[in-house]
Amino acid sequence: MGSHSGEIATALATILGAIITGCFVLAAAWLAWKSVQAGIDAQEGADRRKFQLAVTAELLVFSEQIIRAASIWNTPARQNPVALPAFWPTLIRPHVYETLVSSIGLVEGWVASSVIAFYGNVLDLNELSAEAMRGRPTVGENVGTIAQRFQRMAINLAAALDGLNSNRVFPIVGHDLTALVTPNGTTVAATGQAPTSLQELLRALGGQGAVAAQVSREEL
Repeated sequence: MGSHSGEIATALATILGAIITGCFVLAAAWLAWKSVQAGIDAQEGADRRKFQLAVTAELLVFSEQIIRAASIWNTPARQNPVALPAFWPTLIRPHVYETLVSSIGLVEGWVASSVIAFYGNVLDLNELSAEAMRGRPTVGENVGTIAQRFQRMAINLAAALDGLNSNRVFPIVGHDLTALVTPNGTTVAATGQAPTSLQELLRALGGQGAVAAQVSREEL
């Protein structure tokens, strides 16, 4: 009996030792995985921040063109939307976006959608203008459709700036609100709700109010 008890005790000790060793191995593996994951998360966070800062800087440069262009095209679009353009607008080439577009997945879905929609219109409009200057204007494009493009771009630009910067407010610099025309034909200054930020100014030129903008972001 004593012999069997000793064998059982030895077997149990062996099993217990294996369990304890296995637990240490699992714990070490878990700690190693957590360390690797922390490193991945830190790198992803750094890449996300780089993307946000770089694209924000380029969008702020674009905002100057979009504000002027939206205002300019809103006026003839009210007067004769089906008229053919007297000139075709060309925007600056989005070098930063083209370089970092593979990192678009680092930002939230609705933010990515706003960024993609804005730059998609930039590239599309530049292509339309290039074709028109080659004597091959796109059928169906007129003053009204170009104005609508700039309106959408203004709204998407405002949303992209909000999303990339946690709704940080950017100031309005160097723009005369009495000279900028909204889609309904009135100046921004005459709307009764003077914008207090760059994003609000862009939305006004795009025909979208602050409340509508918040609702649209929540629906995305």
